[in-house]
Amino acid sequence: MIFQIKVSLMELKSKIWRRLEVDDSIFLEELHEYIQIAFKWSNAHHHYFIMDHRVLFALG
Repeated sequence: MIFQIKVSLMELKSKIWRRLEVDDSIFLEELHEYIQIAFKWSNAHHHYFIMDHRVLFALG
């Protein structure tokens, strides 16, 4: 199964987001890599994953 997810940057005046399609077997570490590519980052930005209002994984 393929999931379509929306990744948004918070606390900015303008809305910046990317829509990704990922396989349901993806691991969080892989998703992290895809987000880095989508935003053209080099793992130098603070970011975290939230699911059901809980922080799952934080970097930066």
